Amino acid sequence: MRIATHLRSLRPRLASRAAVFGTAFVLTVVPGRVWGQAPEIQPREKTSFQEVVRHLNQGGDAYIYMSTTEWGQMLIDRGEGLKKVFLDTARAPAARKKIEAGFRLADRIVRDLGLLEVDAFGLSSVAREPGLYHQRAILYHRPGNNKGLIWRMFGRGPAPLDELKLLPSQTVVASFFRVDFKLAWSWWKDLAAGSDFPNLEQSTVRLPQMLAGMGADLDALLASLEGPVGVVVTLDPEKSAAIPSATGRPIQVPDPAVMLVVKVKNDALYQIVQRSFAANPRVVRVDEAALKMLTIPVHSPMPITVRPTVAQANGYFFLASTDRLVRDALGVLAGTTTGLTQSDAFRKLSRDVPVRGVAFQYLDPTFIEVWSRITTAMMQARMTAGPKNAARAFGPMTIMQAAMAGKKKLAVYKVTQMEADGRVTIGNSTMSASTMAGTQLIGFPLTMLVAGTVPAFAQARTKATQGKCMSNLKRIGLGLIMYANDFDGQFPPDLKLIAPYLESLKTDVVWGCPARPNPATEAEHSDYVYLAAGLRQRDILKPSRTVIMYDKPGNHPDGTMCFLFADGHVQAVHAASLEEAVRQHRWLLPEQ
Repeated sequence: MRIATHLRSLRPRLASRAAVFGTAFVLTVVPGRVWGQAPEIQPREKTSFQEVVRHLNQGGDAYIYMSTTEWGQMLIDRGEGLKKVFLDTARAPAARKKIEAGFRLADRIVRDLGLLEVDAFGLSSVAREPGLYHQRAILYHRPGNNKGLIWRMFGRGPAPLDELKLLPSQTVVASFFRVDFKLAWSWWKDLAAGSDFPNLEQSTVRLPQMLAGMGADLDALLASLEGPVGVVVTLDPEKSAAIPSATGRPIQVPDPAVMLVVKVKNDALYQIVQRSFAANPRVVRVDEAALKMLTIPVHSPMPITVRPTVAQANGYFFLASTDRLVRDALGVLAGTTTGLTQSDAFRKLSRDVPVRGVAFQYLDPTFIEVWSRITTAMMQARMTAGPKNAARAFGPMTIMQAAMAGKKKLAVYKVTQMEADGRVTIGNSTMSASTMAGTQLIGFPLTMLVAGTVPAFAQARTKATQGKCMSNLKRIGLGLIMYANDFDGQFPPDLKLIAPYLESLKTDVVWGCPARPNPATEAEHSDYVYLAAGLRQRDILKPSRTVIMYDKPGNHPDGTMCFLFADGHVQAVHAASLEEAVRQHRWLLPEQ
């Protein structure tokens, strides 16, 4: 009450001061309300806020609810608008028919997947201890509104995450999810049959025929695929691989390996592959009681271990880059080798994460650190390959670097469950959701700025170098013409003879192409090729089209070549050789 009375006494003085500055000022005191508390507003539109937030944790660094009810209609409206734009630009009836068919197909896919059934998205992130964040996310649908494939094709009920028992201790990436292969194939056949694209429908015929030619039946193969499928990436710290770099010093990284794993009911898939490999004499076969394996030793151009392997064991089909990775996985499964889940880091990362679900993902910070080093080396290699390559490569590489900005210590483990109202993902991460979003919000605009600026600088540098090269040839041309004027219209037999004329022009050294790392400084070692030695000007019938000197191919990394003509003018074009430039532009060469 005293505060309200004091504020009322201040109002005339505040109002008078506001009048001095020309500002309208209104102060309202609402009894019983805490300062800074938002007023309560009753929503006039029903949302799924309460249904979504019951899956989330409050009080953390991120708490997001986003209704997507209107997004479906917006997507349809945008599609119709885009279709109209394409139809307006197409005049041929056949082209318009294809456009109509393409947009009908896209609309069918969107509806079949169930994207229009997504009603809301929710996310929360809470620090459970310094450097460890518990995160939850939900893709929500209203009760009964779950006919789409995203709710039915990728697992419907929680199942044990047995594939965790296959992960070796050196695993840095693992992603497994359940797939209903029979449903996926049935949907694809219906989609292809209902489309106006014959190639799609033919694909549903060719695949069974191809498998039949290999002695296999598609229906039997689909029935053998039990559901879980995933990818595992390992980095072996005990064995290093040397990745070439632009500096000449290779980057030492842990030896990588990758493996595809499919849960199967029988060996139908393995038998198909085995028949394909049967004629290869280099195949190393393993036929043990609990393991069937085929390995093809190959020589890899990269300094990493590559031994393509397919295997069948313990109800799993493996396709791996090395047989060692398959044996490591089976060792973990048998309990004879220490696996990822036995490490203290994974135990910490899996706290309060469900032990059952339809999918799980794991990411180790080592993978991001190694991948960052490799992509940096690739970018540096492109940058040193010339401005044109730099302009092409810098944007994508820098965007990739920004995507990983601030994530070199990022570790993630999360499990997805299918609940009655949507797909719920629960996991832990060493980085908060707000920090990850912040690195993108800050890093991506900076990346786009740099990605746009650096190529511009590279192109500007290319143009400047090209201009200097053309200037060199222009000065040499002046020297040649001055010499010819003094010697009855005859060009000099040797470029060294025009040195006095170049000195009279007070020009710098002109014999080297500035695009080369070490431009030539003497006429006898010039980076330019002289074609008019000893020729007379009167023998050149079309001087404006006759080349008398040119860049050596490869002087300019961007493929430019500069040409000097008999009349003294200079021209720069993109060409791989003198012959190509002459042919494309219908130029002439002097007759010796």
